[in-house]
Amino acid sequence: MIPAFLSYSHKDRQLAGGIKIDLDYYGFDTFLAHEDLQPSTEWQQVILLKLRECCVFLPLLTESFAKSDWTDQEIGIAVALRKIIVPMKLTLDPYGFIGRYQAQSFAGAADDDGIYPPVIDEACWNIVKTLASHKKIASQVRDGVVAAFGRSGSFNGAAKSALRMQSLEPFSDHQLNEILRVSTANDQISHGFDARAFVNDLIRHSAERVDQSLVRKFAKAQQWDGAKGAIGL
Repeated sequence: MIPAFLSYSHKDRQLAGGIKIDLDYYGFDTFLAHEDLQPSTEWQQVILLKLRECCVFLPLLTESFAKSDWTDQEIGIAVALRKIIVPMKLTLDPYGFIGRYQAQSFAGAADDDGIYPPVIDEACWNIVKTLASHKKIASQVRDGVVAAFGRSGSFNGAAKSALRMQSLEPFSDHQLNEILRVSTANDQISHGFDARAFVNDLIRHSAERVDQSLVRKFAKAQQWDGAKGAIGL
């Protein structure tokens, strides 16, 4: 898992919790810092430890965030430690030490009635794509996305994940074979039209890089109600 530190105001805890769920689905281990509280010395030590351990620092920029002394201190520490920083903009542009970083917009993610999950989902996926471009963690990010693909719980979910995965190509040999393995084990992929087509395209374009025994297992898994596998093996 990729350790991430989500810095936010406690007034935005509902949104922060939704972001954590989505990011952790893709293989992150997201720590939620309880902001705008007066922490004990012990709590401060936990915050410092998590800041040192994290690879990714994610400030959730709202008006409440800017009013907290603790959040600005965390930004300063993250910058000093040279963490990968992806600001998340809700109502506030990146400022100060993080003013030079491109923000991911969460505009419209919440109102008086709560959170709109589709907005969070799309914004979090864009964060995942952004982090997939960082050499330091690019492979780990793709590993997490492959694992999430393998957990697809519906045909539509598998199709959506397959479409998103296309933007992360190319995959390593290991990742290609892992895609085949998880696809064979999940009938929402092997029996789903769009997801199955995505995997078969990977096979065709990377025939020399994949384990042929896994290819044959996936071909067999695609047989459903007498239908033959799309790759004709």
